[in-house]
Amino acid sequence: MIMSRLRDFLSLVKFEHTIFALPFALVSAILAQRWLTADIAGDSLSGEWINLPLFAPSPDLARLLQNILSSSPGEAGIFPSFYDLVFILTAMISGRTVAMLANRLIDAEIDAKNPRTMAWHLPAGIIKPRQLISWIVVSSAVFFLSAFLLNLKCFLLAPFALAYLILYPYSKRFTSACHYVLGGAQAIAPIGVFLAITGTISPVILPMALGVGLWVASFDIYYSFQDYDFDLKEGIHSIAVSLGKESAKTIALFGHILAGFLFLVTGLLFGMNKLFLLGTIALTIVLIIENLIVRFWEELVGFAFFTVNGFISIAFFVVTVIAVLLNPRHPLT
Repeated sequence: MIMSRLRDFLSLVKFEHTIFALPFALVSAILAQRWLTADIAGDSLSGEWINLPLFAPSPDLARLLQNILSSSPGEAGIFPSFYDLVFILTAMISGRTVAMLANRLIDAEIDAKNPRTMAWHLPAGIIKPRQLISWIVVSSAVFFLSAFLLNLKCFLLAPFALAYLILYPYSKRFTSACHYVLGGAQAIAPIGVFLAITGTISPVILPMALGVGLWVASFDIYYSFQDYDFDLKEGIHSIAVSLGKESAKTIALFGHILAGFLFLVTGLLFGMNKLFLLGTIALTIVLIIENLIVRFWEELVGFAFFTVNGFISIAFFVVTVIAVLLNPRHPLT
């Protein structure tokens, strides 16, 4: 019974798709640690980057309490502490879980009428609404606890982030820009991660956040093609319904090109080396190729959206790790 419920839960929230967002959150954490360590280096490290630990020290109890109460930044290191990484990932997973569960609950009536989704757990009666609500409550509690254990600012801002994640499914009822509302939900992650690591928010992380938002939003434009006929009939908003599929494909293509440009800007702002910049250019080229494939073979949208995207995000993370290991020092320090 327990394993059956667990399988239903993981299937309901499409847990395997978490792989799309987590690598970008980890990249954001690495960049935030790089920014923090560069800031510390200007005051106390005196440029002795060779002595940096691979991972920043995890806080002891006294420092943990100080950090929670005052949102003080972490310590120097090439990569974030294991403590920060654990609770960043926990917050990411629990926040995404709340968003997916809320989406299923809010869209239950629509899903029950859509031929593509009517066999999903809630419309089919496999899972009851009260079960889903209880999972939302538990996942929300985990999200708030994770934010609290990161720092006070994260905890105070967590309700606003969670409210956005819960409410964004309503946007497709009112605006064709719903794809960018979803992208905004994803853009919260790099900003939240930066705040968790550094205790502050800097404009340098905004290109990364905007890039992630455009990356997701542009793919969501393609994803909506699967329900084009249904959305047109039921009055569900999307760019494809408003402007036609061909125009939507062009908008998505330029969105991905702009996302690649913003990732490139991010690399420059954080003083990343040529490997990162070349990797970003390669990522952008792959995104363009994906767009062209879906433009001519629309039936491959599932493959492009789920499979290739997962590989792209993992590859971007791996390139970032290698780039930082080869050049841990920020050139501006």
